[in-house]
Amino acid sequence: MTDGDEAEEWLTRLETLWRDYYAEHGPNMAYGEEESPADVFEVGLFAFGIMASIMRTVRALSIMVDHGYTVESRAMFRSAIDQALALTAIERTGVHGVHAFGIMHAYNLKQLLESSSSGFTLGDVNEEYISKFLSLRDKLPTSDDLGRAQNLIKTSTAGRSSGHFEALLYQIWLEATPLSKPSMRLADAYVQPERVGGGIRMDTFLDSDPDSVVDPRVVLGIVLPAVMTVYGRVMRDDNLIVAVKALAEEWEPARSG
Repeated sequence: MTDGDEAEEWLTRLETLWRDYYAEHGPNMAYGEEESPADVFEVGLFAFGIMASIMRTVRALSIMVDHGYTVESRAMFRSAIDQALALTAIERTGVHGVHAFGIMHAYNLKQLLESSSSGFTLGDVNEEYISKFLSLRDKLPTSDDLGRAQNLIKTSTAGRSSGHFEALLYQIWLEATPLSKPSMRLADAYVQPERVGGGIRMDTFLDSDPDSVVDPRVVLGIVLPAVMTVYGRVMRDDNLIVAVKALAEEWEPARSG
């Protein structure tokens, strides 16, 4: 069995755990007497949605790799790592981090509105929704906590100034970036130059070269359990953390055997 096959089997086990865990209903976050139920709800809503997106993205990525699109899946891989970093930021900043991501979204919507004023259509985004969201953003109270959260949700800041796991995710994110946007690294997966006579001929690959990159499933097989554990801590769900750990302990002996 190849490393990719092993990683696929492991990712499938993690996905099955995730789906079985929420088979009947979604998460239920408890809050203390001194806590704001609204704040706890916002954090839970954001964290669950992001974790669900990660799990779906990993499955879509696996399908792409299985069909020979390993290089092309790297953009999706980078997105999954980006979302994992968002979870680590939320663990550190709580509701202020949620608001910081909201401010970032508001900025993007504002840019979209300005673009539409030049004659471009808004597409699927409703102008009334944008106006309401920008209004909500303007009502957010400013604070030092919010300012720190806005700084921490920047991928580079999270990777350089937080914990060891964030630094690992940031390094992986950096490695995936050249294959997620126009770059010579990306171009190399499709074409190689060769000197012929007085010129240069490019040997082209109509399909990408999957051997030019590491199978992203292998990397995800390593980091996804830790990401799920971060999510469990954000959601205050010790049972999920225990379930992930138990699955990892069960998987290692089975894989070694």
